Amino acid sequence: MKHALIVALLTLWSFEAAAQTRISAAEPNAPSVRDQIKAVRAKDKEDEAKDKNEPRLWDRDTNGKRPWEETPRERPR
Repeated sequence: MKHALIVALLTLWSFEAAAQTRISAAEPNAPSVRDQIKAVRAKDKEDEAKDKNEPRLWDRDTNGKRPWEETPRERPR
């Protein structure tokens, strides 16, 4: 009984060690989590700067009106 238990434990440990070796060998130059977060923040900041140059829907035009506000029209008499 003890012999079977020891063999089973050694087998599991060897599989874990092999799996860890494959994971670490597969991504030697992968960016760290911190670098990934920095990249996402930089991209968001770039997108935000790009959006600042475009007019927004709620901005007022030269007359002080918003695009959906109509100018009052004169009624024909």
